[in-house]
Amino acid sequence: MGREKYHEMTMMCLECDEPVLYKRSDAKYCSVKCRNNYKQKAHYARNTERVKQQWRNYSDTVDGTATLLLNYAKDRAKKNNLAFDLDKDFILEKLKIGKCELTDLMLSKQLSEKRGRNPMTPSLDRKIPELGYTKENVRLVCFGMNAALGNWGEEMFSTLAKAYLSKSITK
Repeated sequence: MGREKYHEMTMMCLECDEPVLYKRSDAKYCSVKCRNNYKQKAHYARNTERVKQQWRNYSDTVDGTATLLLNYAKDRAKKNNLAFDLDKDFILEKLKIGKCELTDLMLSKQLSEKRGRNPMTPSLDRKIPELGYTKENVRLVCFGMNAALGNWGEEMFSTLAKAYLSKSITK
């Protein structure tokens, strides 16, 4: 096939459906990134359970937990247009201590039998949610505490906890 014939044909990228601008007539992708994405998706489709199990095994390690927490925080920061300056070493330091910064209870990676998530699972909490995921604004807490703080923060949680404890003590 001559060059003049190649220019008449337009091959579309298998991944992003953009035109392939290579000189080779057998090119299937517009970039290395698209080729790798396409191949990764194909590998995942062929090996779904194996890939999921490998990820579960990795996420149960301290290194995997740090990666998971970092990636989730990075995604939320990007989605909500928040500041982000965390790194894996920062999270690893906190994980190695192994305690919730608000309760001093030991953190755990064991899954709960009912819902799959344990209230003692490590979680990143933003002290002031509007300030984003910065080293000065983030602390490692247990998931249950982070869920309890929700959108209202420590002051509201403290008010509710005190009211609950005073009522349960008087019973």
